[in-house]
Order: sequence, then C-alpha cells, then structure tokens
Amino acid sequence: MADSTQYFRAHAVAALRKARSLPHGRQRAKQRMVARVCHLLAKQGAPPPRGSAPPAPARS
Repeated sequence: MADSTQYFRAHAVAALRKARSLPHGRQRAKQRMVARVCHLLAKQGAPPPRGSAPPAPARS
C-alpha cells in the first residue's frame, strides 16, 4: 500500500507545481483540483500513525 501512497503523493506534488506555473484561469483551477484529488488519495492510502488506537466500532 505504501507504493500507491508514494505514487499519489509524487503525482500531487507534480500537479501542484504545474498549476503554479500556469496563468490564472480555468486550466490552473483544473490542475489544482487534480492535485487536491491526488493528495486526498495519498492520505487515504497512508497507514495510521504508530501508537494510535484502532478506530472505534460503529454504533447502530
């Protein structure tokens, strides 16, 4: 799982750098959205921090 996390993080950084180089407008907004999505995917795939408690079971 760490491989996908690293991939998405690297892709998010590259997309953000590209967005910063673009002029203000629609293309820049789209590129920033791509970076945001990749960043969220990287966060979802990341393992929980060491020493953290397991998630509480859902109540019904």
